[in-house]
Amino acid sequence: MDGLDENYKEEALKLNERNILRLFMVGVSKHYEGLNLATTLIEENLKLARQKNFSRAIGEATSSITQHILRDKLGFNEKFSIKYKSYTYNGKHVFKNVKNPSRCVLLEKRFY
Repeated sequence: MDGLDENYKEEALKLNERNILRLFMVGVSKHYEGLNLATTLIEENLKLARQKNFSRAIGEATSSITQHILRDKLGFNEKFSIKYKSYTYNGKHVFKNVKNPSRCVLLEKRFY
């Protein structure tokens, strides 16, 4: 979702910050669902980022589950979003049939 990245990079560059953890793609096999593995993996990454003096973390949440984990469980704040039905790739609405969630969200957690 290029628009999310572009909006965020523009804002982050204004602040002249370089140490930003980018969480990209998390998934759990159906055999291991419900064990909080995704949440635990993200929490461990956040701990390491804090130890290495990162200023913040961002994540692009494409599913309602990931949005819930980042926003509700881990305290991330929504910064930007793109509705799937309005997103185009090469002039085509490639996500027009996606209904839940209705949007992709870029979320941020600041460490200071």
